[in-house]
Amino acid sequence: MTKLTRPERIQVFLAREEMEAIEDFRFDQRIPSRAAAVRELFRRALAANSVCALQCEPDQPRCGL
Repeated sequence: MTKLTRPERIQVFLAREEMEAIEDFRFDQRIPSRAAAVRELFRRALAANSVCALQCEPDQPRCGL
């Protein structure tokens, strides 16, 4: 059995406009998946609000995206 590297999951309901904004961000940033785009947006929002200090590891550019 494969061990998940990200074992936590959340379910989020979005308006069509919010989903379109995420897809636009994903395309503009050349992010390979929707999940990776959402993780990047969460990381940026948390860092901007100083909620946490998520640091990228040298061997994981873009925090594992």
